[in-house]
Amino acid sequence: MWTNTFGYAYNPIGNCTTSCHNAATNLYTANSLNQYSTISNLCGSVPLCEVNYEYDALGRFAAVAFDSHTEPRRIECLWDDWNIIRETLVTRHSSLVTRHSQRPGAD
Repeated sequence: MWTNTFGYAYNPIGNCTTSCHNAATNLYTANSLNQYSTISNLCGSVPLCEVNYEYDALGRFAAVAFDSHTEPRRIECLWDDWNIIRETLVTRHSSLVTRHSQRPGAD
């Protein structure tokens, strides 16, 4: 039977700083608003993937960049007030746009 080992560490205000599952470790960095800004996935000391989050001046999710060291990708978001209206997935080779629409009264 397999045994899995899990571990977690938190900073004094409760943000996760490290999570471990067997040999894989995730390192978390939060910005001054306690929003995760970077999550790095490590196997031993070798980075497998890094995820960087960006927020706009209102604190809304603006973009996330994935760097898996093979195919970097980025998702960018466009907002109309507090409604997300467009997400764009950008890779080395293409862009894919997803549009969101809100019907009046669909809150």
